[in-house]
Amino acid sequence: MAVRILLAPDSFKESLSARAAVAAMTCGTQASGVDPLDIDPCPLSDGGEGFIDALHHAIPHLDRVTTRTRGPDPQDATDNVVSLGLLEESADAPRTVFVEMAQSAGLAQVPRDRRDPERLSTFGVGQAILAALDLQPDRIVLGVGGSATVDGGAGMAQALGARFFETDAEIAPPIPAAQLQGVSRIDLDGLDPRLSATRLEVWCDVDNPLLGEHGAARVFGPQKGATPDAVVRLEHGLANLAKHIRNATGRDIAATPSGGAAGGIAAGAVGMFGARIVPGADALLDAAGFDARAAQADLVFTGEGSLDAQSLAGKLVSRVAQRAARQGAPVVALVGRIDADAATLADLGLAGALEIGPGLPPAESIRRAPQLLEDAARRVAAAWPAPAPGLRAICWPA
Repeated sequence: MAVRILLAPDSFKESLSARAAVAAMTCGTQASGVDPLDIDPCPLSDGGEGFIDALHHAIPHLDRVTTRTRGPDPQDATDNVVSLGLLEESADAPRTVFVEMAQSAGLAQVPRDRRDPERLSTFGVGQAILAALDLQPDRIVLGVGGSATVDGGAGMAQALGARFFETDAEIAPPIPAAQLQGVSRIDLDGLDPRLSATRLEVWCDVDNPLLGEHGAARVFGPQKGATPDAVVRLEHGLANLAKHIRNATGRDIAATPSGGAAGGIAAGAVGMFGARIVPGADALLDAAGFDARAAQADLVFTGEGSLDAQSLAGKLVSRVAQRAARQGAPVVALVGRIDADAATLADLGLAGALEIGPGLPPAESIRRAPQLLEDAARRVAAAWPAPAPGLRAICWPA
């Protein structure tokens, strides 16, 4: 009887898309010597980079529509070509357009030496939502993650008709996050009226609030190039934005669960547009029919760039592990870096975790990621059902 291996990775930030990760895992498992072998490819996303690609794999009849938007850097005049996913209305689903934030405000779009979330904007995300509204949907799903920005969605709102004022002067779009501290008033009367007639969902992968120790600025700002002083300024700016959103709408977004996702764009969408936040990983796993596929698998490979304490906060790897475990399928995470102890890995529900390039500098690991991931998949598959060398085994099957 063939050994069935389900390949269900997220993207590896700045290195591999989920589809490329599946390709590397496929080559590795095919070279493992396991015979007969049945490979089930299932590239995934929790809302961040690769969201539209993963949706298209999960929903083959999803149509792609292209548009153009600005990128996150106002000094870069080059437009992005952005893919939207269009799901036509059916008996069991409304007409839906899927928007991937990372295509218009993604970290990968900004060179390392220009990463400064204080000067970047989500204006292009608002442009993508405008293009989505032109398709006359009943529902828009905004997948967020992998962002370069910490502007609370202010730039997005400007593109959709919101106006931000500093004393009596209107702030010209696109508003950089550095100006959020000076905002004295928000006028939402000019928002595109189609927003109020369209259900807006934000799919995201973390449960961090907008503000505080675990908020958007303090947790994610440094990952996007913010200095310690910039983190303090970004926190003050987001707090000021939340205050004026409350003044304008009555909605208090400061402690909204998951509001801190993608630089606070989730909280901004809730506060300014009345959006609903949805756990992105579970939504896409449902769309992919993951549970039924895991029930047929002897082994599941997942993976992402870094496995750490944040992975417990609803990120895709943890949801893959937990849902596969309910189906009796062991899950091994193949990752660029492990920054978690055995207790954390056990809490994630993993059978094991393996660093694909242990000891390598991050830049080298990123450059060699396809080959490293292929080799890791080969070694684990070849050793199964015993632990492969270097694997941090938690509850490996006998």
